[in-house]
Amino acid sequence: MKTLYEQIDMINSPFEAFYVTRESFTENVAAHWHYFVEIMYLIKGTVKVNCDNIDHNLNAGDLIFFHPGSIHAIYNPSDDMHYGIIKLNLSRMYTIGSHFLRPVAIIRTAKGNSYAPIHIQQKELSNLPIGDWFHRCINELSSHAYGYDISFYSTVSNILIEIIRIWEKHGFIVEQTSPAPNNVGTIQTITEYIDENSHQPLRVDELAHMCDMSYSYFAKNFQLLYGQSCKEYISSIRIRKAKDLLMYTDLDQNYISQDTGFSDCSHFIRVFKQMEGITPKQYRIKNSSCRSKN
Repeated sequence: MKTLYEQIDMINSPFEAFYVTRESFTENVAAHWHYFVEIMYLIKGTVKVNCDNIDHNLNAGDLIFFHPGSIHAIYNPSDDMHYGIIKLNLSRMYTIGSHFLRPVAIIRTAKGNSYAPIHIQQKELSNLPIGDWFHRCINELSSHAYGYDISFYSTVSNILIEIIRIWEKHGFIVEQTSPAPNNVGTIQTITEYIDENSHQPLRVDELAHMCDMSYSYFAKNFQLLYGQSCKEYISSIRIRKAKDLLMYTDLDQNYISQDTGFSDCSHFIRVFKQMEGITPKQYRIKNSSCRSKN
């Protein structure tokens, strides 16, 4: 049975940015939902969007913001249609810096608020370089140069802050929004805690307790939601961070293993080889050109 849920690899691909043209838009984007935030900016032409059973007619220069869990579809494009898409896992913004906590908390409470419209028209964006910001995000993810992820999130933060400021003009009261709590309490948001604390010892039973679930119920639902066990997810987060350190620093493996939360260096090497098919040393040699280019 086909479902509306769009499976996205939130671990290895916590963000996406790309252009869509009329030529590449071979068919309508069917109704779907995901745990990502998705931002769509129409550069040229017109297109229709349905989000949570409400139709929106987008013209060039318009932007639409899809909250996590919103069911949306894109259809009926004009011949010259051209738009940009940014998708991001909000939980990963916690790993970049604490200054992202506030806008993320605001966004989480804005869904369904009539003073926080998801469709923002060109006249409210005319003084902002939205197109340039989208282009920068897409270029950063295409080049994967040193610090591309930080640069991406920094640029996305400009877009998110301007969206929030527009919501304020519509009457959305930002001051009533509390920062995200340290104790996350649902299986959808527990990944934020894992990302923030992956360098610390993490036990699945304790994470289940934080979600007010039994170990077995938590494990079953985590597997259904993320397509892998919670233990595998934790290892994936740690390996992803280790890969960046191997690629862009000269830190030794002992330091990297400790900094990314592995019990010891041998455990780090074993898990890395199991997941990547090569040792950390081999990975560093294979990707040494990334450092020499930057």
